[in-house]
Formats: sequence, structure tokens, C-alpha cells
Amino acid sequence: MGDNGHTASLFPGLAAVTETVRWVMAQYVEVVGMWRVTMTAVIINAARQVAFLVSGAQKADMLHRVLEGPYHPVVLPSQVIKPTSGELHWLLDAPAAAKLRGKS
Repeated sequence: MGDNGHTASLFPGLAAVTETVRWVMAQYVEVVGMWRVTMTAVIINAARQVAFLVSGAQKADMLHRVLEGPYHPVVLPSQVIKPTSGELHWLLDAPAAAKLRGKS
């Protein structure tokens, strides 16, 4: 997960985040100044296993928003990843998880 809540080149505000038919899309991503090709949530959510890797204190606020904040995937694209019949795993280091409730 990126520090802006993106994943798999699904960046905030882009059409690929809300795509419901196409498996893959190419879009110009202004924030990185280049074209990106991404799998959409359609195909990612069809996977048997999906994993996020999140590390570093700089991502703690965003991780908290994605996992414990209101559902707003256009702004927080990582929220759109919800496997339909597979498993979702979050691999976090302690600094990234520092602001989550229920952390031990």
C-alpha cells in the first residue's frame, strides 16, 4: 500500500478504482507523471490469496484510515480490495500498525 492509499497502480481519483468490468486498464497518473497499467479490483478480488505489505511509520496514518476509517475507495483505493471468495492478508510492521486499534 502506498502512502496515499493506492495499491497496484489504483491511484486516488482514477477511473480504474471504480471499474467493474475490465480486468486491466492503462491510465495516466498525474502524481507520478507517467502512464501506469494496472489490474483492476475486478481481477484482484477474484484471486484466491491477496496480500498487502505495509511498512514504516510514514504509512501509519494512511493505514489507520484505510482499515478503520469510513469506506471511501475513490480517495482510499486500497479499500476496494476485498476478495470475493479468497483471503485478504495484511502484512504490517510495528511502526505502520502503531495507530491501529486492537494492536498488541
